[in-house]
Amino acid sequence: PPSRSSTHASKYFLHYLLHSPPRGHIDYFCGLYITDKATRKKYVDDAIAFVGLEDFVKFHPKKLSGGLLRRLNIACGIAHKPELIIQY
Repeated sequence: PPSRSSTHASKYFLHYLLHSPPRGHIDYFCGLYITDKATRKKYVDDAIAFVGLEDFVKFHPKKLSGGLLRRLNIACGIAHKPELIIQY
């Protein structure tokens, strides 16, 4: 079974994702690969523009439609500019 601390961390992370606007989601996942804040901000902005989420960056994910959530997922995946994207 998972330890108490890992369970607490998972609950906190889930709470963060549910209450963070799309920019926070994309920035989090981009930050796993890009540590420089200025570069990461540019990459996040590029990903938001690429998927067309500019008008929805202040919305919480619970308020987004299924299609907009899909765009958010794509933005999270492409923000760090991976060399290869596998879609299934």
